[in-house]
Amino acid sequence: MSAAPGQLRRQAAGNPLAVGLIAVGVGWLAGSLLPASRAEERAATKVKEAAAPAVTSAAKDAAANLQDSAQQAAESVKAAATDAAATVKDETASSAHDVQDQAQAQAARGSVPGSHQ
Repeated sequence: MSAAPGQLRRQAAGNPLAVGLIAVGVGWLAGSLLPASRAEERAATKVKEAAAPAVTSAAKDAAANLQDSAQQAAESVKAAATDAAATVKDETASSAHDVQDQAQAQAARGSVPGSHQ
């Protein structure tokens, strides 16, 4: 086990990002184990109070933007559905007209589809 610190040191020497992340992790761990001082608690309260209006405003702005995007998407879907319904209606009418024309043409020739004379 005495070789582990030396091996860790050699690996970390080539990767400063890893050293920084390890240092941040150790600092965070040490800080989380120590109780907060009154000065830190006051500072945290001041930061929270100062940030609250900005956070609330940002949340409202984000909600408004999302609402606008959702409304635009809904309108786009509605327009596409209306166009699709109109296309289906036109195609149906055209197909019905074609079938009627074919039936009339066959009747004029004297043969009715499905009958064997």
